[in-house]
Amino acid sequence: MEYVNVGGLGDGAALVDRLTPGITTLADATALLGPHTSEKGYPNGQRLLQWGAVAGSPSDPTARRVAILFGEDGRMLGVVHAVRRDGP
Repeated sequence: MEYVNVGGLGDGAALVDRLTPGITTLADATALLGPHTSEKGYPNGQRLLQWGAVAGSPSDPTARRVAILFGEDGRMLGVVHAVRRDGP
C-alpha cells in the first residue's frame, strides 16, 4: 500500500505531520486529532480510522479529512488519505 504525502495542506496537515509511522499509537492520534468519525477493520488485524474534521469544526471549509491505517499492534502504519474539504 502506498501512503500519501500530506505536506502543504495547511493546519490540518501540521497536526498529521506530528504522527510517526511505527511509533504513534491510536491513543496518541486520538489525543492529537480527537475522536475518529469512522473505522473499518480488516481480517489481518489492521484498522483504517478516519477523522472528518482535523482542523476546525465539520462546517469549517478549511477542515481536513484524514484516514490513517493502524496495524494489529495499534501503531500507525501510515496516512492513507488527507484532503482539504471544499465548500461551505
